[in-house]
Amino acid sequence: MDGEVKMIKKIVLSSLILALSQVSHATSAQSITNYPDLLNSLSQGHSVRAIMYVNKCSIASATNASNDVIAGMNFTVFNKYAVTVGTQLKNAIAISDNKLVEHSKFGPVYNYVRLRVFEDNSVEIFSEYLDPTTYKQLGSMTANCAISNGHDQNGILLFDSASL
Repeated sequence: MDGEVKMIKKIVLSSLILALSQVSHATSAQSITNYPDLLNSLSQGHSVRAIMYVNKCSIASATNASNDVIAGMNFTVFNKYAVTVGTQLKNAIAISDNKLVEHSKFGPVYNYVRLRVFEDNSVEIFSEYLDPTTYKQLGSMTANCAISNGHDQNGILLFDSASL
């Protein structure tokens, strides 16, 4: 009987240790700090998440938009392509999303957001608010950012959450 109790205790302890190690493992995501690592993670089928701190970006243009925004997007559907920026051709990885959100001034609006990460580690955020009935543009913003390493003042954090 004593042997059985010891065996059960060992199994319970082992299960607990395994469960705790999985929780610890699941809460840590690998930071992505550059375009090649982003492309590599996506090419391997990993889940990548972007956290955007717009107030750490340079606002290129804005109408009825706030830069006091923190937003998140997943790279579930993405495109990699070359795009002309100014006079330069750059490789980019782009994602976009359109969600019905509550705006402090306009009430319910569609918020279309496009995020483009360029091969030089620069990032462009384009966001516009659309009337959900007429699709009339109510405001827009374009911001230029850079990929962050988590210890700087750059506005875009990228995480490879393949371990989650």
